[in-house]
Amino acid sequence: MTTQGIEDIDPAISDEIEPLTTILAIKCSDGIVMASDSQSTLRVEKTKTLGVTKVFEVNNFMCVGGAGDADNVKLFVEHLTQQFPNISSSEIEFQDNIQKIFWRAHKKYNLDSREFLGNDACPFNPTLLVGAKNEDKSFGLYLLKNTMVYPQHEPVVIGSGGNLARLVIKILNRGMVVAGGSLHELPVEEVIGISCYIINEVKESDSQSGGETKVVVVDSNGVMTLSREKLQENFDRFLGIMTMGFAPLGLSEDDIKKIWLHGK
Repeated sequence: MTTQGIEDIDPAISDEIEPLTTILAIKCSDGIVMASDSQSTLRVEKTKTLGVTKVFEVNNFMCVGGAGDADNVKLFVEHLTQQFPNISSSEIEFQDNIQKIFWRAHKKYNLDSREFLGNDACPFNPTLLVGAKNEDKSFGLYLLKNTMVYPQHEPVVIGSGGNLARLVIKILNRGMVVAGGSLHELPVEEVIGISCYIINEVKESDSQSGGETKVVVVDSNGVMTLSREKLQENFDRFLGIMTMGFAPLGLSEDDIKKIWLHGK
C-alpha cells in the first residue's frame, strides 16, 4: 500500500496531459460496489497527491463517486446531504428525487449565473455515479451527466481511466458469459475483490493514476467504506479463485500471484 503524501512526477509530463482518475461502480445481485484510485494530479506543478477521496458516503443509504472538478463533486454531495435526508421507497422515486436535486444545482450554478458569466458559462458540470439502497430493498445505480440521470444495470466507469477499466471488465466478463453468467450477477462479496483488481490494472498502466484502492459498498446494512484489511481479504479470495487454473503448470505460488496485479 502507498503512504499518503505528495511526490514528484516525471518532469517529462506536459501540462496538457490529462491525469487519469478512475471510478468504477457495479450493481450486484445484493447491492452496489463502488471503487476508485486515490490520486489527484496537479498538471501545472507536476505533483501528485495521494489519499484523495473520490467516493463519498452521503448518508446511511447513498454514496457518490465523482470525476472532474473536485469542488463540483463536493458541492453536489453537500446538496444531497441537505436535500435528501430520507430513504426513498423505490428506485423510481429515488431517480425522480436525485434528478430534481441535479436540476436545481444546474439552475443555480449555471443558468442563473449566465447574466454575470456569459451564456456559455457552465461552472457546475460534474460527472457522477450514485449508488443507493431503497426502502423496498431494491438497489439503484445511476450515472449523472450533462444535467441528466441515467439508471445503470451493467458495470459503469467514469474518469479518464475509463477506457482501460472497461477493457479489463470486458476481458473478465467474457469468461463469465461463456459460463452462463455475468459480472453484475455476482454478490457483493465476490465483486469487491474483482473491483480491486480492475482498479489495480488501471494504476499499473499509467503513473498518474495511483494511491490506495478505495471501495465503498451499499448493501442491506447500509453504506460502508471498507478497511484495508477487508479489501485485502476479498482480494486474496479473488486471487485464489483466479490462480487455480495455473496450478497444473507447475508455477510457484509467488509466480502465480505475479499474474494478478496487487495494489501498492
